[in-house]
Amino acid sequence: MGQVTFKTQEELDQEKLTSWRESTKVSRLQAKAALAEFGHLDAAQAIIDDPATSTLAKLAWVEASEFRRASPMMLQIAQLLELTDEQLDELFEYASTVEV
Repeated sequence: MGQVTFKTQEELDQEKLTSWRESTKVSRLQAKAALAEFGHLDAAQAIIDDPATSTLAKLAWVEASEFRRASPMMLQIAQLLELTDEQLDELFEYASTVEV
């Protein structure tokens, strides 16, 4: 028989959060609406417009139909906006409620 391991509630909560972060996605419109609501849209646009920003990030900003919470581009933008993981979570939670 195999060994049984038990997880603490904290470990279970962390797994749930990690899974949510990896699976959460919103439309481009929802993401930009949330950025605007939280006062970050102009700063995010400035990051995209920066010549140092990769062509892939620029294309994704304009062409992607959805933004994923855990995508490298989103994490890079969040870092440049100096958003914590919790603030980025809040932004995505809000974005998922935006309806047009």
